Amino acid sequence: FLKLKHKKIIIHSHDTYFCALIGQISKSKSCKHIHTFHTAHKLESNFINNLIYSRIKEKYFVSEFIYNKYISQFGKTEKQIILFPIDIPKEKVIFDSHKVKKVLFVGNFLDYKDPMTLIKAIETIKNKISLQVIMVGEGELKSKMEKYISNHNLKEIFRIIEPLEKKELEKYYLQSDVF
Repeated sequence: FLKLKHKKIIIHSHDTYFCALIGQISKSKSCKHIHTFHTAHKLESNFINNLIYSRIKEKYFVSEFIYNKYISQFGKTEKQIILFPIDIPKEKVIFDSHKVKKVLFVGNFLDYKDPMTLIKAIETIKNKISLQVIMVGEGELKSKMEKYISNHNLKEIFRIIEPLEKKELEKYYLQSDVF
């Protein structure tokens, strides 16, 4: 929540069911509700979601894929896509072909996140560019990923770690070239 003195209250939500509560609170004209859609797996058209999502004043989507999933389930909405919420210093985006590129994957190790595609893609380019890949998360595909990495001699490139606290995770983002 953000309340500006003598201004509107801005409520930013991420969780779908928390939206239901916020939807009731934000009926006031002094309240603005914005919601960020991070994943597609909860985007199912049903009575409750239709009611919840219809009350959100602004919708943001972290990718084209999630936006398209929303459209397929709920119909057209104003398209606003945000790519990443952390400000990255300009010096971080300068391309240096001589150093090891650091790739960061953060998310659940589940089919709909498809971490195996990243592993296989990195495998195809490993001899063309120096890479270090850190995969942060947990989920049902973790053992499959570890086995694939081991069986394809990719241990030098990949490191899989458990979920991190926000402050620690931000350090990983800031040290990465691709995320």
